[in-house]
Amino acid sequence: MSRWGFIGLGKMGGAILKASLKQLEQASNQSLEKPIRGFDASPEILSSCEKLPNFEGCDSASEVLEVSDIVVVAVKPYQIEPLFQGLEFKKRHLIISVCAGIESAQIHQWSGGQAQVLRAMPNLGAQLNVSMTVFAHAKEIQEDYRLECETVFRKMGELLWVDESQMDFVTALSGSGPGYFFYWMKGFVDAALRRGFDEPTARLIVSQTCLASGMLAKGGARSLEEWQNSVATKGGTTEAGLDCLKAAQLEKTIEECLEAATSRSKELRKK
Repeated sequence: MSRWGFIGLGKMGGAILKASLKQLEQASNQSLEKPIRGFDASPEILSSCEKLPNFEGCDSASEVLEVSDIVVVAVKPYQIEPLFQGLEFKKRHLIISVCAGIESAQIHQWSGGQAQVLRAMPNLGAQLNVSMTVFAHAKEIQEDYRLECETVFRKMGELLWVDESQMDFVTALSGSGPGYFFYWMKGFVDAALRRGFDEPTARLIVSQTCLASGMLAKGGARSLEEWQNSVATKGGTTEAGLDCLKAAQLEKTIEECLEAATSRSKELRKK
């Protein structure tokens, strides 16, 4: 097992760290011989992570590099270039970047042309090991590193490889996706609250309905349109609701939503 390190332990970095620790421990069926190391600029965040078993905090990002082979970089896109200016990467390093919008060629250049680079776009589901993670890279990476990364991230949920040219849209679709679904769910919950339901009841109804729909869709037994039609009987309540959504041009709004997020991902590498 390679030595893993983390630079950035916030929402996404922390979620990946916790899932990685759990899954790596299960894979070895014992405590890790070499703790996962990590650094965060926030003392509070680092202190919180240091309570996790088999994790050891570092005093700097440079220290993480010294003791790691595979390095997960989970900082804001605008932070990565100045961060790398003070770091000395080696050819042995594999950078796993979860920074939206920043292309692997640019990250490789900022590493002094030394490190291998793998772009990863997980989502919030990493907290429950149900993440949708998408991988991409511009240049080939070391085979044993690739297999190791696939093993770890697959234990966090589903994993797909795409061409790097698709990563901006993937960021919008799956990386940002949970935020859109939560917004949609909140709309349903709020509608139930206005009709006298208490919050726990409304939230359970909406959450379970979304869970069931997602599981049926993922199963692949029918197309999404077929599942929709199986609920929307002619002249029924579902059809009435769908007619309202179509009249409001919801599909057009979804397209505009994803295009706005995709464009923003592209803009991030220009800052």
